[in-house]
Amino acid sequence: METFSLGRDPVVQSIVDVQRRLSEAESSQQLSFELATRLRGLARISHAASLDVRGLDAGRCRARYVFDLREGSFSPQFITDHSLWDVPPDHLETLSCPTLARLAGAHHPTLVRGIEDPAWSRGALPARFDAVFVPVFAKGEVAEWVVLVLEDGASFDPALTAVLLSSINSHARIVQQFKLAGRLAATAERLDWQLQRVGALQRSILPALPDPIPGLSIAARYAPCNAAGGDYYEVRAFADGTLGALIADVSGHGVDAAVVMAMVRSATAAYWLGGAGPDDLAPHLNRVLCGLLPPGMFVTAQLVFIDPATWEGRHHDRRAPARPAAPRRRPDRASRAHHRPTTRARSRSAR
Repeated sequence: METFSLGRDPVVQSIVDVQRRLSEAESSQQLSFELATRLRGLARISHAASLDVRGLDAGRCRARYVFDLREGSFSPQFITDHSLWDVPPDHLETLSCPTLARLAGAHHPTLVRGIEDPAWSRGALPARFDAVFVPVFAKGEVAEWVVLVLEDGASFDPALTAVLLSSINSHARIVQQFKLAGRLAATAERLDWQLQRVGALQRSILPALPDPIPGLSIAARYAPCNAAGGDYYEVRAFADGTLGALIADVSGHGVDAAVVMAMVRSATAAYWLGGAGPDDLAPHLNRVLCGLLPPGMFVTAQLVFIDPATWEGRHHDRRAPARPAAPRRRPDRASRAHHRPTTRARSRSAR
């Protein structure tokens, strides 16, 4: 087996070097700084600018930034407003650019000589200069021109054209990825905050435990596996001394289950306000939820009654899906115990 290096050509080496440095950037601004610095090392470039032309007539542009690359450390300095970096293109000021009018319809890098103080330079460039205009493509059309201003009296090596075209367009793609990643992260953070708020509101509507009953200790812990879930519990003391405990679990997780849990809470609260007896609670919940739940969602519930006088208990177990649903594999006891609320009732005399 034989191997042959294809990177000995100076142009290929330049492209590899630029691409490697671009891959190390951690932000879109650092990415552009790295690109400008590497290009400054390849050619005698004094400034770099980005002119957005999406949706504009020929000869019009929006200047996003202008870098001054003349610092001894090659550390690019902003000339235009730094805050414009992440502003959407259509929010930027539209300026006249006669040079771009001459490039209308062009899809290749172009060397332009004798440019005279364009509006986008903010007066930072010489009164007359030469520059290389490199197109950046989006959806098959030129969306932006990157302008590389040559130092006074500098010439441009056409052999660098391929390096500029590939590197600048790669840079544009990576910048878009950075911006997309930033938007996705912001959206995820916002959704997480909203879910946390739903969870906090959900916990706030859980009924309070009844006052202590002689001979009986009551404790409850609510720990859904997500910030919000479909678990519900309620413990209520009735006028005849009977104690009722309801534990319910909505199918699924997240916001959908939390909304159904709130429906269960509302249905039980309305039932108690009606003055009905505890024996009809389970049928009442089943009737209400069957009329409200979407297909495929259901609630499992266990209703237990305890007589503190005799410590005898009975339960009303009603498991009826609100709508016919596809067969579902029931989680094992350990996984259900991980996220279901627990309510304990224990007689002190039985200890």
